[in-house]
Amino acid sequence: MLQVMSLYDSLDPCGNPPPPSFVSAFDEYPAKIRIGIPRAFFFDDLHPDIADAIEKAVDIFRHLNAEVRDIKLEVPTDRTLASAEAYAYHKEFVERSPELYQPATLQRINSGANIDAHDALRAARELQASRHDIQEYSAMWICC
Repeated sequence: MLQVMSLYDSLDPCGNPPPPSFVSAFDEYPAKIRIGIPRAFFFDDLHPDIADAIEKAVDIFRHLNAEVRDIKLEVPTDRTLASAEAYAYHKEFVERSPELYQPATLQRINSGANIDAHDALRAARELQASRHDIQEYSAMWICC
């Protein structure tokens, strides 16, 4: 799937030329490829069919001699920043045409209306810290 998603798209201004075969990289890479699976949070409410497909993909990596381990990533569940950003992005559209939004979507968007700059900045800093922690993992693991 990664190979297919990485194909070159001439219409994509940010596109890159096609990468070499990811599967052949397992044979060519000097060290064993390590893959970390962050099951907690990401797999909590996963549909059984999707969970099964992921396990089959993980087995393929194991057969390619990848080292596969479960890892734990701290995932913030605070949606302050997402709410503030969604409201800022959609505000003009919602004011012009609220009827174009589903009621539940409109409610989620409007939940960001009263978030102040201080709270949004705090949430942005927490997100940056979380991204830093994930980068620390990625220095040791390929996360999927």
